Amino acid sequence: MQDYLKPEIHYPLISQIKFISEQAHIPEKYMRYYGAKEYCTEAEMTWIKKAKQLIREGGGGMVMSGQQEHSVPIKMLAIGATLTRNFIDARVYTLASILDILDDKYAEAPDCTVLIIPDLCISDYSIPKRQIHKLAGYLLERFVADKMLIAYVDSISTVQHTYGDSFATYLCKHYDLFESVSYPQ
Repeated sequence: MQDYLKPEIHYPLISQIKFISEQAHIPEKYMRYYGAKEYCTEAEMTWIKKAKQLIREGGGGMVMSGQQEHSVPIKMLAIGATLTRNFIDARVYTLASILDILDDKYAEAPDCTVLIIPDLCISDYSIPKRQIHKLAGYLLERFVADKMLIAYVDSISTVQHTYGDSFATYLCKHYDLFESVSYPQ
C-alpha cells in the first residue's frame, strides 16, 4: 500500500499522528494508506479537490446518496483522511455519536471545518422528533458559520420520510448532491 504521508509535506501531521487520528476519529491506517481517489467517483473527486476553495467561499458541503460502489464508512474515512492530509480539519462522526453529544448538556458539539457523517439518514433508523430538531438546529448553525458537511443518506425520499420535507429541501438546496447508480451486490 502507498503511504500518503510524505515527511517533507506532512511532518506536522506525522509528528502528532496519534492525537490527530484520535481527534478526527480517523484511524491512523486510513490517514496513511487510504485515499479518496480509490473510493470516490470522478465528480466526487472534483469536489474534494476544490474543498479548500469551497471552504473559503463558504460552500455548504456534499451529500452522497444511493447504492455506493464501496463501503460507505470506508469511503467516508478515506475522504476524511484525504482532507486531513490537505490540512483541513475534517472529523468523522456517526449519527449516533452526534445525537449523543447533542443530548449531553456538558458535551461540546464538533466545531471542525468539515463534519463527515457516514450515516446521516439510513432507511431503518428511527429518530425521536426532539433529536431531529436538535440535529437540524446544529447543522443549520454549522451552515450559517460556513462549516462544511459531508454526509451519506440512503435517498432523499428517505430523508423526507425520516426528517421531514423541510430538512430534505434544506439538504437539496444548500449542499451538492451526488446520487450514485445502483451496483450489483
